[in-house]
Amino acid sequence: MVTQYDIVVVGGGPAGYTAAIYAAKKGSKVALIEKDRLGGTCLNRGCIPTKTYCASAELLMKMRGAEAFAIKGGGVRPEIDFSALYERKEGVVNKQVEGIRQLIKGNKIELFEGEALIDGNGKVIVECGDFRSVVEYRKLLLATGSMPAGIRGIDIDHRLILDSTDILSLKNLPSSLLIIGGGVIGVEFAMIMSAFGVRVYLVEILKRLLSTEDSMASRIITNRLKNLGVDINVDTKIEELKAIEGGLKVELNNKKSFVVEKALVAAGRIPVLNARDDIKSHILNDRGFIKVDSHLRTAIPDIYAAGDIVGGMMLAHKAHYDGEIAISNMLGENREVDYSAVPAVVYTQPEVASVGLSEEKAKEMGMDVKVGRFFVASNGMAMARNATEGFVKIVSEKSSGKIIGGTVVCESASEMITTITMAVREGLEFEDIEDLIWPHPTISESIGEAMRDIKGMAIHKVGI
Repeated sequence: MVTQYDIVVVGGGPAGYTAAIYAAKKGSKVALIEKDRLGGTCLNRGCIPTKTYCASAELLMKMRGAEAFAIKGGGVRPEIDFSALYERKEGVVNKQVEGIRQLIKGNKIELFEGEALIDGNGKVIVECGDFRSVVEYRKLLLATGSMPAGIRGIDIDHRLILDSTDILSLKNLPSSLLIIGGGVIGVEFAMIMSAFGVRVYLVEILKRLLSTEDSMASRIITNRLKNLGVDINVDTKIEELKAIEGGLKVELNNKKSFVVEKALVAAGRIPVLNARDDIKSHILNDRGFIKVDSHLRTAIPDIYAAGDIVGGMMLAHKAHYDGEIAISNMLGENREVDYSAVPAVVYTQPEVASVGLSEEKAKEMGMDVKVGRFFVASNGMAMARNATEGFVKIVSEKSSGKIIGGTVVCESASEMITTITMAVREGLEFEDIEDLIWPHPTISESIGEAMRDIKGMAIHKVGI
């Protein structure tokens, strides 16, 4: 059976399902092809299940510190019921998957569930078991996503040595866990698992955790993890990782050795694409990502790409954005991608959120900058919540006053970074923001204080 569509989208993750719905709302006849579950990695094996675990870890840590709020717990230490949490996580994920399915149905998008092979010449072959169909398109969007990356010399056997998909499939907590990689995935799981009572060893080859974030943020999270009992090893390599009875023997190049029940490889992600070799040779770069221009067009006419498969910041919200931009250009609009203000969040406690250029990065680029800082320890709401770890830092270009970046580290950083994101994207000067009337008491007032601090005028900060 052959059916032709205005737009065919391959991949039902954040870029793909967003693009399909956006195209349908614009009046196009749309088909969406997904080989696994709607929602992609983020919903099924990434953001949402991990943040469900994060929410429990955060509450557990708060309950254990209840005496700071003058609450007595009767001497009982709260513990996690991991079996119940696993079921809760599955419920959250399943509800959202079904929600996307209903959105696809409600927008009259044809859903093909099967493996897609990009055949070229306006055709995609979809296979599901013995069933095979050919889908024809006028325009094609590739949003095939990514998968966990490995590390040379370490065999991820999915039993003792796990990737980020495997660890979310565990129904029982390990007693001990080695985490290889101190980026976002590694740090988030280190905090989750240590809060749940797992003995965690964290190994990072670079000189600090969260190496792409502001160094002040890295120090705060490193100290927080140490306080939770995480054994942190930076500037360190694994010399040996060997299966033994009862787990894994670990040897580090800092002469430390120990045994763990399981290991997690948290080494980033690699692109995924199923296409004919001649098509791949036309559109892939040497790292396996699809090469696109600023309109998300590939080298093959009428084929576009969006999301993780094009590289860059591999984030769900960036993929949503890509999906809409690609569809707009398919439909004759002239929209270019602008990644200058893509916020990123690390869901630790406190959270770390950033956008644009950090102070270190701006200086590496030779820029002359002025920086405003405000520590949330001086903020009334932070004190009331006993959440005084963290800061807001605003980076501005000295010559123009334009805000070029910012970092927020505090309990609600993920909800606060949007203000700074808007300022960076719109090219606002710090004086455009400093006079905003901020609701009081809120931790977000710290943004206004950091803006004022650029010219030494923060009210709740001593000195200049």
